[in-house]
Amino acid sequence: MQVIKRSDYLAGACSHDDYYLQFITPRLVKMVESQLGDDIRKSCDEYFNDIPIKKWDVLHVRPLINLAAFREANGWGEGKPTIWAPCDNVCVAKVAAKLIKNMVDYLNSKDDRVLKLLSEYCY
Repeated sequence: MQVIKRSDYLAGACSHDDYYLQFITPRLVKMVESQLGDDIRKSCDEYFNDIPIKKWDVLHVRPLINLAAFREANGWGEGKPTIWAPCDNVCVAKVAAKLIKNMVDYLNSKDDRVLKLLSEYCY
């Protein structure tokens, strides 16, 4: 799988969800679901803004991300790394929440990355 560089994302070459999806792991999805699953399923906002930001801020997703993809996407091998920021934490958690909320739609997806994540998450 080709890693999407942060510079490409910022230039508009991919969607927000595609960029942050590459950092999600099955363990991360399970953790978000265990902490916010009920809130996610009840949410009526496509961006989950009806769930208080404090609930997103306290999730510690960083230890559960695909660190190799994050490093490659953010220039760690090029001598100009971007560090993990609080906004990255919330963005990754909210993309995981979309996977949880829309699992049936994603199961019908043709996106191999999503299918692999969900197959690992479900078993």
